Amino acid sequence: MDEDGRNVSALPIGGDLRHLLMSPKFNMSENLARKASDWVSHIGATQHEAGWLANHSQSLSLDSIYNQISALISRADIVTFQPWVVREVHSLISRIDLPKRYVAFHVRRGDKLIAEAKYWVDEYWAKQGYNETTQPSNYIPLSQYLKQVQKEEEAGVRLTDVYIATDDQDTIKQEIKLSGFSNVSFHMNPDASSTVHLQSDMECSKRYSRTIAAIADLNLLSQSEIFVGEYNSNWGRLVHTARTSFVDGMIGTARQFDMRIAFGSESRGIPGT
Repeated sequence: MDEDGRNVSALPIGGDLRHLLMSPKFNMSENLARKASDWVSHIGATQHEAGWLANHSQSLSLDSIYNQISALISRADIVTFQPWVVREVHSLISRIDLPKRYVAFHVRRGDKLIAEAKYWVDEYWAKQGYNETTQPSNYIPLSQYLKQVQKEEEAGVRLTDVYIATDDQDTIKQEIKLSGFSNVSFHMNPDASSTVHLQSDMECSKRYSRTIAAIADLNLLSQSEIFVGEYNSNWGRLVHTARTSFVDGMIGTARQFDMRIAFGSESRGIPGT
């Protein structure tokens, strides 16, 4: 409730508050049924769905609970954009000229390589026989992402179009030349070539253009036939939520569309984080 006495909905998107509010462990610990009915209704759950979560919270794994919550969030369409933003995103996507069926990779490098992804990069190269001082690069190569869809090629299902959302387009273009996938059309966002973090752009017009490009990326990653990425990135976790739905419209049947993890943890963690 704000200072004028009006009820206000809040969507926590960062920091410890987000973890506290979105964690089912927190919400489903004490007085379970009442708490579940209270907070799940805010993301569109019916009374039956809230009761189902309350009744099954002790028997389901956290990942299964997270999947049900992700499906509720996805169904509720919590994240919506102003009409002019939607128009600009659609205009940008039309310039990329993708077919209806395509595979999408999210290759996040940039500032993630300094801390969050460093452990996984070192682990990847250690498995290839390198140590921290001899590893060929400080990132996980594109070939690791391509490996996740290799089984389609081996089964005779030809990959024709791959969309790559990345903050390292120049390096990716060089890797594509060496990939051996000469019959595949690789697509990238024409307005997202910068390697600098979006928030580092101090010029408002540039930041706005890059925000439009980022939303376009999210849209294309979410709608791809197969998504390859990782949960170390916020984008990977958000895409998971967007690609999760109830198989037959019923609580308890939540599944995500084909998602493959290139590296790192297989667990996506708390929805909304």
